[in-house]
Amino acid sequence: MHPALIAGMLLGIAQAVVVPSHPGPFSVAMRVQALTDHSRTDPFNKTVNRQVLLSVFSPVSDSTKCSSEIITYMPPATAASYGPLAQSAGLPANIFSSFQLELCKLSKAQHGSCRGGRKTPRFPLVLFSPGLAESRLLYSVTAKSIAAQGYVVVTVDHPYDAEVVEFPDGSVVRSNGTAGMEQQLTEIRAADMSFILSQLRHLSSQGDTLSPKLPAKIDFDHVIAMGHSLGGAAAAQVLPRDKRILGGINMDGRLFGPVLTSGTKQPFMLLGREKHTAEDPTWNSFWEVLRGPKAIVGVTGTTHASFTDIPVLIQSLGLPAEAQSQVEQLLGATGGSRMQEIVAGVCASFFTSVFTGKYRPLQEAVQGFSEVKISNSSFKAV
Repeated sequence: MHPALIAGMLLGIAQAVVVPSHPGPFSVAMRVQALTDHSRTDPFNKTVNRQVLLSVFSPVSDSTKCSSEIITYMPPATAASYGPLAQSAGLPANIFSSFQLELCKLSKAQHGSCRGGRKTPRFPLVLFSPGLAESRLLYSVTAKSIAAQGYVVVTVDHPYDAEVVEFPDGSVVRSNGTAGMEQQLTEIRAADMSFILSQLRHLSSQGDTLSPKLPAKIDFDHVIAMGHSLGGAAAAQVLPRDKRILGGINMDGRLFGPVLTSGTKQPFMLLGREKHTAEDPTWNSFWEVLRGPKAIVGVTGTTHASFTDIPVLIQSLGLPAEAQSQVEQLLGATGGSRMQEIVAGVCASFFTSVFTGKYRPLQEAVQGFSEVKISNSSFKAV
């Protein structure tokens, strides 16, 4: 089918499309937070200190009553930056402005009751770095799906690397021409992730939950770094430099930098499309220098973009079967809701394996998905 015909089918689409996420034991609240590293000058703008922008996805206990809150998936400039991508798939250029996300909205009374009390729940922390030039917002459904399993998930915008970063004060930072700088970007991102962890710990020590509007506290004894594409390379890069992070996940990303030769001792999972190792020699090189528990996990019917929110965004549009078939040529046959289930299930089980030192949770999770296979592993099957 010609892309123009797909676009024509979507002319009558509703102005707003609420994108579903994979459910879990917890509801999920979210807050956007900007952080400034006053000890570091921004490498792309020497006139300012390095700043990052976060989305903090927080689990909400089942016992907490919260109303539904619908927010825009992307603010205007970010949504517009994905116009060319939408058009390349035969979709309207403004389609990303139509998506919405449903979250838990807590009352003011609940905010106060959750702060500082002995019963405030603590959850492990997942630091998530996006793909090269991508917005953190392209992983919001994924982050929400993981958070619903019982994790505080922090997605990160890396300014001047991401195509567009829109800060809460209305300022916009655009990409600064970083093509071909993957190794440098990986190291900058790793420094960003360590800074974020330090800042979260500092805020926690001051009696703040990071976000007074969120009910959960972070368990800083259980921290994971993960990311997609270049973000996965950053997750690998930060591990040997930051022993506070217990393990990492690279989702379908080529690796760069010193970690390719130095490796790391922390547990690590390479999660990607089924034939990634045959197409990317860095995975095999990295495997050889990993000194801790490790696993390579492949997902059939996927492409590189399958590990973003794009499949579930497209699925939420309810495309006709013929149009959906064409989309699968770009995104693989494993649909959006199934990918959310796989990523949330496999990643959460890996986290449990890292925190307990036992491989069985990951093994059992993989066995539950016919599309998923462990192609290599050094985890002990206990």
